[in-house]
Amino acid sequence: MYGQTVQAGGEFYNVGEEFTVYDTIAVTPDLDTLSQQPPGWYGTFAAMSGATIHSFFNVRNKGNCELAYCNLDGRDQFSFAFQADSISISFWGSGFAFFDVVAGWTRHFLQNALWQASLPFEASLTLRVQQDDKLKLNALMASPGYGPVGGGYGDLSGIGEAALAGSQHPMVAAQTQGVAGPMARIKFPNRINIPRRANVAAELNFTQYGRAVLTAMTGPGIVTQYAPNPAETYNVPVMFGITCALHGRRLVQQRGELHA
Repeated sequence: MYGQTVQAGGEFYNVGEEFTVYDTIAVTPDLDTLSQQPPGWYGTFAAMSGATIHSFFNVRNKGNCELAYCNLDGRDQFSFAFQADSISISFWGSGFAFFDVVAGWTRHFLQNALWQASLPFEASLTLRVQQDDKLKLNALMASPGYGPVGGGYGDLSGIGEAALAGSQHPMVAAQTQGVAGPMARIKFPNRINIPRRANVAAELNFTQYGRAVLTAMTGPGIVTQYAPNPAETYNVPVMFGITCALHGRRLVQQRGELHA
């Protein structure tokens, strides 16, 4: 039966409330140092290229992944009935255009461009509810929905590094593969009713060329923040991620009220 049992006569019954379900896979060199390593995350781009399918909504939950990256209660089942209206997928980069300011800042600039613009075109996106494929399309066609967009330049003056004389102002790039906005997502022609405890999976599959690009990409590495006092220099690990989100309404019992 779709959803939970709806009863009248003074019992609790289900109501719809606006809700977004989201899940994230990421690539970061800091993975081995995390006290909890989310399933399906990778330490290098090359390691990510070895996986044939990257899944959302049926691998991670709030227990094995932080809430910032995933808000699912269950790992392989929806804990509530859900009416899905649209889907979005966002390829987000490191936010910094340079890999290492001594080795050369152009490396991460290329990685951001490949990750955010080229790789979405080299992947398919499939949405499956139970055994039914609800959506099959190129990942670039699925707009990112909410997310950062834009860029700028960072000022590196005064840090005293002769190696930076030629680069001067590395670019800061924090965009996704499209214009980020609440309406920038794929709208389903008809609302998809997802039963409670249903198995839902969004699957991302890179092409052979896309996997070759990932294999060739070094890193990701770190951003080194230099300071006039060498003791104050520190390294920041870089993260690249892909977030998939289903937007719609979840059906839950209205809390604290009785309805006839």
